[in-house]
Amino acid sequence: MQADILEEKQAELQSVHTRHFEHTSDMVVSLRKVDIYQEDHLVLHDVTLELEKGAFVYLIGKTGTGKSSILKTVYGALPLVKGEGTVAGFDLSKIKARHLYKLRRKLGMVFQDFNLLYDRNMEDNLVFVLKATGWKDRSAIDERVDEVLSQVGLK
Repeated sequence: MQADILEEKQAELQSVHTRHFEHTSDMVVSLRKVDIYQEDHLVLHDVTLELEKGAFVYLIGKTGTGKSSILKTVYGALPLVKGEGTVAGFDLSKIKARHLYKLRRKLGMVFQDFNLLYDRNMEDNLVFVLKATGWKDRSAIDERVDEVLSQVGLK
């Protein structure tokens, strides 16, 4: 029964779409033969995923097919139990919880609900995040905000 449900979920997880802004052989995400668990429940089995630096990716699938579980594995919210995984140079099977912030600083994710502060504009939201993650140099912050807004067509 569990195997049938997993096969159905994997079939329903329709696609991972990727568009590259620049071609490079640098792998940012590499999952190989990974089993993904939510607590003691196997959600996805034998997942392999590789994403290069500069890739723009969106994940599509029906509710309950494992999209959030894949993302949580990538940013370290779910532990890697079986398989091999590296993200931004960090080994997912060895990274300690206290170092997850270092991994997450190297990733850029936009979630469906966005998690923006509504009393601020887009630029101020980005400034807030950079300051919260240790950026101090105002000119470096401004430069990074301009770069990010340009990359997504908002500058």
